Amino acid sequence: MPCWVLKRDRVAACLGVLRGQRIHRQFAGYLCARRTAAAFGRTDGLRVDLAEFWGTFLRARGGPRSKPYIVAFIEDAPSSENEWLNENLAGSYAGSSVRRVSPILQVVEITGQRESTTWSLRDRHWQLARAHLCFGAPVPAIPLAVVFYRDFGFDWEAPDLPLLLDVFKHEFGYATHDGRAEFEHLYTVDSGTLPQPDWFEDKG
Repeated sequence: MPCWVLKRDRVAACLGVLRGQRIHRQFAGYLCARRTAAAFGRTDGLRVDLAEFWGTFLRARGGPRSKPYIVAFIEDAPSSENEWLNENLAGSYAGSSVRRVSPILQVVEITGQRESTTWSLRDRHWQLARAHLCFGAPVPAIPLAVVFYRDFGFDWEAPDLPLLLDVFKHEFGYATHDGRAEFEHLYTVDSGTLPQPDWFEDKG
């Protein structure tokens, strides 16, 4: 049985694309909430698990010991100073840290404290996310999916990028009728500027 994984150089190229576009760091928090909403079938009163989300999609080896997570989204110029994120994820989104002017609060309502904290996606949150977290531009979906699923193995007969995008769409709630409209507004699908072809290798 084959076990297809994404090639390291393709992942590096896609991370470069993401970090080369101006996207607020808090877009990761929004994606965490969107994935939680998809899992529970509602958009309000969400108990998001920030540590699980970052551990699944953004934890990586090779960084400083106290900073285990890659920074896939940045609003400033990429540099060696903003490649890694520390472990204090909950503190980054706590009420005392997220000021009223924080962009994510334009997209998500965060109420309560510590274990009682809940998140609720605001009406038309995908439009708000593009406006307030993505500086008006759509997010490149292929680089995002490649970076997020870089450590996953897939037992497909013949791997390709559309299949990978399908995984992303299902997990984050974009496979439904309403979700497809969200996806089309918030993301763009264009692999023309990325390495071609041979995105996967068999590690089975």
